[in-house]
Amino acid sequence: MSCTGDTPHENHRLPDAGARWDKIRIDQFGYTHNLLLALATALLGYAFSLIRDKNFVPYCTGRIAIISVLALLGLSVFAGLMCAVSRLLDFKGTARRANEKSNAPSSEWTEFLGKLSWTLLGIQFAAFLLGGFSLGVAILVTYGGKLK
Repeated sequence: MSCTGDTPHENHRLPDAGARWDKIRIDQFGYTHNLLLALATALLGYAFSLIRDKNFVPYCTGRIAIISVLALLGLSVFAGLMCAVSRLLDFKGTARRANEKSNAPSSEWTEFLGKLSWTLLGIQFAAFLLGGFSLGVAILVTYGGKLK
């Protein structure tokens, strides 16, 4: 630092800034993935408990909504699990490439796994949002008449 008031954030890049932001991106990806997986699993459990409830008797629209809840949240959980596997394989391949192991996968393969992980996260997120919305519709259609 000089006496002119320059700070590391002004007009220059620290040598390790790229690596630091990569770590932050990887960490945030993991936090988001884990949160979505936990919430989708919890909503799926709640949907199953609704189905078992004798007072929950949805009619046509409610039945369609609850079936879509099960399908969409199931897809979200499945995509989340596949995303975890994809990330683990990506990290394993990247570590082998960084250590120059003889059995390291190609850079195309690790790049494909990285893109696959982001795609699966998008599917997980979209299915979670649609499943949560469908759960709200199912509850509103079934119990909406009782609200006063």
